Amino acid sequence: MVPEELFSLALGLVPPWLVDHVTFTVEEKRLDLHINFPKGSRFACSVCGVSGHPYGAI
Repeated sequence: MVPEELFSLALGLVPPWLVDHVTFTVEEKRLDLHINFPKGSRFACSVCGVSGHPYGAI
């Protein structure tokens, strides 16, 4: 299992959300998880529930 899949599962992300990139710097003791969604993904409006594209993502 690749780190992106592992962290997506650990965080409980559901599609279309996913961990896109993981970086770890030992010297800084820093773990960066970049969360994204595939281009063309659709999301339900939190007000009316209609599915559509996020603003600026088309």
